[in-house]
Amino acid sequence: MPLRYSELEIFLIDDDELIREIWKYEASQPSSHINLNTFSNKEDFLAHLTNSPPSIKSLFFIDLNLSSEEDKYCGMEIASILSKNGYQFLYYVTGYEKNDIPHLIKPYITNVLGKEFPWKIIRELT
Repeated sequence: MPLRYSELEIFLIDDDELIREIWKYEASQPSSHINLNTFSNKEDFLAHLTNSPPSIKSLFFIDLNLSSEEDKYCGMEIASILSKNGYQFLYYVTGYEKNDIPHLIKPYITNVLGKEFPWKIIRELT
């Protein structure tokens, strides 16, 4: 059964405030019917995941390089946790080209994207 926009929940985990604001604007368009949740860091997102688990149909767009002095690629950790919890629609959103980071792309990553709002993916899944 295909997803419907009214059922679609999207999570963006990105430390760039401008990117989060652009995504919020796109998701708020009257025709979108998208429930967008944004987080600026790993800790806040993981707290939300624990306290209010998302639908298994949710889409997760994860910045590979979240601001974190202790772990340059903590987006990988988030994706790994989500995969272990059964989530399947996991995307890296990054400034890297996919071909430049093959060692960081695990089998559970659906795709590597730029930071623009993912209308094409949303339309494919709805």
